[in-house]
Amino acid sequence: ELVSDFCAYDGDELLGYVALDGDGDDLELTGMVRPDHRRQGIARALIAAALGECQRRGTQELLLVSERASASGRAFASAIGGRFSFAEDHL
Repeated sequence: ELVSDFCAYDGDELLGYVALDGDGDDLELTGMVRPDHRRQGIARALIAAALGECQRRGTQELLLVSERASASGRAFASAIGGRFSFAEDHL
């Protein structure tokens, strides 16, 4: 069974969410953490769980998706060792 959704809760309150999308070696990762719960390790824990699933699947490369204008997204990607690959324009 493939796991694609990873959630962090405090009781019934959803604090963060990460999703794997795609198949085979072409997987994309998107996610979010409630602004009032950021910088507490929630995103790192969720991504670690997603990376474990990627390893189980044999995924060689993972694309972290972030809005180009998101300073926090860029900073987070850099903090976890990501590198800029490309940007898409939105209409």
